[in-house]
Amino acid sequence: MPRLLEVNNLTAGIKKDGEIFQILKDVSFFIDEGEIVGLAGESGCGKSMTALSIPNLLPKPVKILGGEIIFNNKQLTSLGEKELCGIRGKEISVIFQDVRQSLNPLMRVGGQITEMLELSGSTDREANKTQALEMLVSLGFEEPEKIFDAFPHQLSGGMCQRVMTAIAAIRRPRLLLADEPSSALDMESQQRILSLLLEMNRKYKTAALIISHDLSIIRQFCSRFLVMYAGRIITGGSNG
Repeated sequence: MPRLLEVNNLTAGIKKDGEIFQILKDVSFFIDEGEIVGLAGESGCGKSMTALSIPNLLPKPVKILGGEIIFNNKQLTSLGEKELCGIRGKEISVIFQDVRQSLNPLMRVGGQITEMLELSGSTDREANKTQALEMLVSLGFEEPEKIFDAFPHQLSGGMCQRVMTAIAAIRRPRLLLADEPSSALDMESQQRILSLLLEMNRKYKTAALIISHDLSIIRQFCSRFLVMYAGRIITGGSNG
């Protein structure tokens, strides 16, 4: 399969008072077109930072200090913010772990989902709403109209997690970065989200990096796995 993403010797951290505090240390891995790869490791080992480095969404003051990130033959670390904005959401989407911080509390759920379609140039409001409602149904919402009109604070944490998945997936990106996409969910909701990722993979060849502390999820849904420890990838292998 063609190579979609290649990360080579990625180093990220914080520069302060002339000192460098490394968070990621020479991280290297790849994801092929249409491949689902799992990333496991203990809390604080750098899994989320690795995912956020790819579209350069690292929290301040963390910065990429070295290495390269090549996506679809583009060197992302050399792109400006305007060019990266054209890739985020359209070609690379993130399912963030902290959904409460990621959703706009002042905007209805439906508007946050359809906004992603509008950013891609779709101006048909009714068609956008229909597509958003279909996505909500696929994620297990029995009353999608009610969810569409709700504000995030009116939903449970698990519901917000599924809404975040809808926002990330609605534009059918080439790569999904899913940071603990099934955390804090009941078993049925977990299966809904992970089944949607598999369906997108089958239909549209969407590749994914699934970050999870649950090794059973990585074994079930990923063709390969990577294991991080203290900011480094220390091992990996195939689930086949």
